[in-house]
Amino acid sequence: MNTFSFNADTYDYWLVFQAIQRFYPLGLAITTDNIGLYMDYPGIKALEKKVVAEFHGDKYDVWLQPTQAWQSALDAQFLCTTNGQAPGFSGYFELEKHHTEDRIRVKQLHFAVSTLGPFFTLFGQEIEGVPRRTVVKDRKGAPLYLAGGAQTRQAVVSPWGEYEPPFLQLEDLVRTQFPEFRFVPYAMYSQVIEGLHVRYRDDWVNTVYHGLFNEVFDFEAFTVVGDADYGQQEWSKVRKK
Repeated sequence: MNTFSFNADTYDYWLVFQAIQRFYPLGLAITTDNIGLYMDYPGIKALEKKVVAEFHGDKYDVWLQPTQAWQSALDAQFLCTTNGQAPGFSGYFELEKHHTEDRIRVKQLHFAVSTLGPFFTLFGQEIEGVPRRTVVKDRKGAPLYLAGGAQTRQAVVSPWGEYEPPFLQLEDLVRTQFPEFRFVPYAMYSQVIEGLHVRYRDDWVNTVYHGLFNEVFDFEAFTVVGDADYGQQEWSKVRKK
């Protein structure tokens, strides 16, 4: 189901759509029968070449260099989430972590920078769950089953609440490093483009975020908070005049 839409009288997001259209064969699914056809699409070939050049060689170290300074500025541990097949350079800073015997809660501040065009975005995610192989017991203390894993309790899509100071700080750092790049708002990157299929995930429903960056953002988060339109002013047609 396609949800891609925007007010063309006020905003110009065609650069986003054209980047996806250039690199992906929209409408051509990845199946056993046509995987060869999918991979033969010129855009996919260009995407594969770009990802290898950026993330599978010495150039990857260039991408990583600014994260050392960012880590110091934010006073938070950095973890890279760059996927060797996805077109985005990404990672997160661990703002807070609580780990007890039966509960894990982590607050992360993520960034993603696309190699398909001048696009970046930021978001926070609060992960909560139980440690692997935790024994769940009944009221009498008898073991029921082994549980494990975590879920995203909250996704933060703009400077909001306690995320506001580090969000704005990281945004400024990313903009300084990539001055020509524009912030893609949640209202845009959460939209589904019908017929968009990305090689690095099996799901048949893919968003603008999946096309430009990776699959790190959890669209199944329990709650999404913040201003979904944050950053939209950069895409205003008035801005170009």
